[in-house]
Amino acid sequence: MKITPKIFSVPPYLSTQWENVSSLRVSEDLLLVTLKDGANCVIPNLPKETIDQIFSYHAESIEAATQQKEDVSALLEGMRKGFKDLVTMMSKLGANTIASLGKALEHDPRNANLPPLPPEMVEKVKLLHNIIPQEDVIAMPEAEPNCNCMYCQINRILRGGARVEEAPKPDLITNEPSEAVEEKDLEFSEWVVEPIADKLYRVTNKLDPKEEYRVFLGDPIGCTCGKPHCEHVLAVLRS
Repeated sequence: MKITPKIFSVPPYLSTQWENVSSLRVSEDLLLVTLKDGANCVIPNLPKETIDQIFSYHAESIEAATQQKEDVSALLEGMRKGFKDLVTMMSKLGANTIASLGKALEHDPRNANLPPLPPEMVEKVKLLHNIIPQEDVIAMPEAEPNCNCMYCQINRILRGGARVEEAPKPDLITNEPSEAVEEKDLEFSEWVVEPIADKLYRVTNKLDPKEEYRVFLGDPIGCTCGKPHCEHVLAVLRS
């Protein structure tokens, strides 16, 4: 027999974790245990002291589960309210974004059994793909297997959208006659502007494709370079 705050084991009748126990009931000299999967177990001839201990540990597990749900609800509500500020902060931090995110959210094995983020929060986290530099996402410590803490969930979502893009290959030199150049083609711009989401643009240096920024034209306007009224914002406005 092993009865601890985490384990409820009374061979040969039952051995499980408290999180799997739905309810307890005593009838005469029998302890009736109902599991969350609907199964029932009857354990006879337990001393009163052991039964008291079993009920005490079960009450603690219920309180812990209730507190965890309240903590998760508060966290999700805070994320909903603060998401706009989070996006603004990330657009200003640029390359330092992931380091700041890592300090705010760290792997927490105590919350390994958190419920999955609701779909609306998953979609909001996915928006960060367009703001956080991909190399920073790839550099994040990987999520722990079978862990559902907040860091590991967000880590998996971000890594699911990370991709490695190859630099464009230079055009081969040929002896074919060049095409006529229109006047608009003579207007040189250092930046390539590509829309990637609503009011969100990727700005890449033509001469150095590795130099890349994200520009957001919503409220407030911002760029991952961190400078107000920068040339990258101007490039988007001109495009």
